[in-house]
Amino acid sequence: MNRMVNVMAGAAAPRAALKREGLWRERVTLDAFAEEARGRLVFLATPAAQLARIGAADVARMGAAMWIGMLGARGVAAISPALCLLSGARALIGREDLGRIDLKDERLWANWCGPLLARSDFVVVAPVDGWESAPEVVEVCQSAIKRGTPVRLLAGGAT
Repeated sequence: MNRMVNVMAGAAAPRAALKREGLWRERVTLDAFAEEARGRLVFLATPAAQLARIGAADVARMGAAMWIGMLGARGVAAISPALCLLSGARALIGREDLGRIDLKDERLWANWCGPLLARSDFVVVAPVDGWESAPEVVEVCQSAIKRGTPVRLLAGGAT
């Protein structure tokens, strides 16, 4: 399936206009993205919530951490709301007196990610298996484009 069609389902602007305006780009290398985004705030979108819902929270956390590391190594200030929330949930295991994070609560994800997305200059999508079917990634991309925030889908591979 064409990734652009899937992500853009229901979006206001036609695909050609989005590409022309530079809002959506696919197969962007990490190094090229770093040149474009260095010095700006980047929201890293991964299918972490989807993985957490099926019991793979640690896999999601490590995957997001790897992408944050690769971006950070190139001087990109990237935030991963998923990584923060998953790490918080992990830290609270056995400490329920301090709070509890229900990773299956969709409102929690929306309340956590929304303010961070609103302040981000870019959204970058890690080329992780399943990203195009992860509701949270599709929603973040659609929200970003509606706001006029550029979205970049990274190419597989490190450079």
